[in-house]
Amino acid sequence: TTGSGVLAQDGVRVCYLTDIMTTNVEAWLRGPVPDVPPLLMPAAHALMHAEEDATRALQGLTTEQIWMKRSSAASIGYHLRHIAGSVDRLCTYARAGTLTEAQQSQRRAESSTPSPLPDASALTKEVNQAVAAALDQLRRTPPDTLLDPTNPLSKISAGRPILELFC
Repeated sequence: TTGSGVLAQDGVRVCYLTDIMTTNVEAWLRGPVPDVPPLLMPAAHALMHAEEDATRALQGLTTEQIWMKRSSAASIGYHLRHIAGSVDRLCTYARAGTLTEAQQSQRRAESSTPSPLPDASALTKEVNQAVAAALDQLRRTPPDTLLDPTNPLSKISAGRPILELFC
């Protein structure tokens, strides 16, 4: 049997091996991402995993459900807009750049509820575009710069906290 598995009596989803070997395989288990330097492969896989999780989270939800807030918790829509914006900002920091006014404005806008409300398709597109741009940046990163001690960003590879870069 193939598909998304079955729901057992105790409510636990049982997946078949064929599922695990095809549709539900985590990004890092699918092998290297083409043209991404090996040292950046974990970042590429994490981006792909987040993109896929975001897409799955929206499946079957209405626009109203996506933007619903429960007590003080932020909506799913907010989180997806924040993922897209954060990925973009992290890529800027990784290039040792400073945020543009457009990025600053987008960051501020993430916390407000947009009108009209973006639906699942629009939010998925935002996340997909941010991840695609980040993967392109990873592909363009010269591998010889990653461990260069004169590169301030190599501090991450040396095991120092990332906050050191911004303090």
